[in-house]
Amino acid sequence: MGSVDTWVGYWGRLRPGRAAVAAGGCAVTWGALADRSGRLAAGLAAEGAGRGRRIGVRSRDPIRVIEVIAACARLGAVAVPLDPARDQDRLRRIVARAGLFALLTSDDQVGGEEKGAAAAAAGMDEPLLLLHSRGTTGEPKAAVLTHGNVEAVAVAAIAADGLVPADRVGIDLGLAATPAGLAATLGALHAGALIRFGDPAELLGDDDRPTVLVTTCEQLGRPGVLERLGGGGTRGPRLVKAPGPVAGAVRGECRTRAIPFVEMYGLAETGGLILQASPFLAADGLRPLLGQRARVAGGELVVAGSAVSGGGWLRTGDLAVEGQDGSLTIVGRRA
Repeated sequence: MGSVDTWVGYWGRLRPGRAAVAAGGCAVTWGALADRSGRLAAGLAAEGAGRGRRIGVRSRDPIRVIEVIAACARLGAVAVPLDPARDQDRLRRIVARAGLFALLTSDDQVGGEEKGAAAAAAGMDEPLLLLHSRGTTGEPKAAVLTHGNVEAVAVAAIAADGLVPADRVGIDLGLAATPAGLAATLGALHAGALIRFGDPAELLGDDDRPTVLVTTCEQLGRPGVLERLGGGGTRGPRLVKAPGPVAGAVRGECRTRAIPFVEMYGLAETGGLILQASPFLAADGLRPLLGQRARVAGGELVVAGSAVSGGGWLRTGDLAVEGQDGSLTIVGRRA
């Protein structure tokens, strides 16, 4: 099983010439991704990066973000993806609190000889990702995920979405550096599926359309997007996913058009994915994914499981109700 560098290395050896990630008109094969992340790890190691060092990455190129995460996994370092869409003031506060050893962008040229670059294999209980999301007060909130947490997120995504190497996972570019987008990326990397980042309307307009599309409620509401999704056995994706909360009108329109739509739920502390609706059930409620748990305590949703950082039950701050079938519905936030 292993961590992100293990997945990239496995597919790099098994299918070196097959495309792994595509964005902005550029495609990178599994072999090239393994080589590039290995060289990046070597370059970072030469500059003193190693176990526990925090490496930030702020780039509008999602391929670069994946390279940094894989390189950090190889070194035992901690990757800190930063959403380039955040306002500058919040980014400065996040960077100041993160204690970064280095902050990489798309333009930084860091590389070296891959041989001998890796530290000893990191344990599954050691940190790999530092994710940020907005807290209830609007202040940046951070959560550290271990290698084990990251693998759990990937496995849960594979099981829930039925991912296989033949899949093409389209991810809204605006979600690329968010916990929800990273959860989709991790599942696809583990499964060996092709990841394509871009504008959903453009992804759906290509001949090589995604079999799974991860986007936002706002994007689904854009003129013409739902029409391109098809449904009812047409050339549309077999699954369309959006982080909640999703407007009821969009959900209803997807149902009318027979679009296999699901709402996903997760926090930074859960790698951005722990609950998901099912396209195979009539109810819209959320259900825990493989290896995850959830319940309502005092009206608040609390979650636990292998994807939750820190272990134990996590209070989400979201108000929820439980249906007779055991599904969960988010109804608001604690004041």
